[in-house]
Amino acid sequence: MKQRQIKPIYANTYQQLRHQYHRRRAWLIVLVLLVLIGGWLTWRHYRQAQLDRYPIRGVAIDQENGFVDFQLVEQAHQQFVYLHTSSGATYTDDQFKNSYNRALGSSLSIGVYHVYSFSTSPKAQLANFSQEVGHKIGNLPIAVQVDFYDQYNAHRLATPKSRHRLSEFVHLVQQRYHRRVIVWSPDQVWQTLKSATIAKQPRWAVSNGARKLSQQVLFNEFDSDWSLKLGQQKQTVPAIYFNGSRHEWNQRYVR
Repeated sequence: MKQRQIKPIYANTYQQLRHQYHRRRAWLIVLVLLVLIGGWLTWRHYRQAQLDRYPIRGVAIDQENGFVDFQLVEQAHQQFVYLHTSSGATYTDDQFKNSYNRALGSSLSIGVYHVYSFSTSPKAQLANFSQEVGHKIGNLPIAVQVDFYDQYNAHRLATPKSRHRLSEFVHLVQQRYHRRVIVWSPDQVWQTLKSATIAKQPRWAVSNGARKLSQQVLFNEFDSDWSLKLGQQKQTVPAIYFNGSRHEWNQRYVR
């Protein structure tokens, strides 16, 4: 007669406890995921509600974007575009002139921007910018993009000389084109570089999402890597809004 194997009574209890543990763990994971998804959806809704307060949107384009169909940019509910022209004293954007001419065929308001260099003189940068754009400056304020790079950090740039050179370049551009110049820079750069002269310029702020901004801020870059869908393609671009109402925009910039 075969002898039956008898499991200890605690073996079944252990299995039940283990199953309960796994079930509770699975429910906890589901609960955490639901909280995370709910939080993300709430944040997204809040962010969109904030952005909806600023109906005038636009993008910045450079040669990395290649050929851009500006009719499709319009269809993507954008009202303006800023085109990169030049950087420093020698670099120019390969796509600028072609993009500018094609953008004229749309109803988009057009702006141009120069990337400022701390290592070259204001006069040399003005010569480079002027030679590239000629009279192709659009109908928006001219933008000067300023940011830290390489050894040009906050410590090095917090000097009267750096602030003076930037002020000089802005003044030279305004003098040449009789057009407002806005300084496009993150808050940290602005605080480091602003002087009595620069502080009077209208700003192009850089922030993650919409926020309450001073009247000095004309534009706000709310997403530096926004995915703009143009037909079957997508472009990664800085997404910008005008810090004002549609009525103010129409009065100032609609061409």
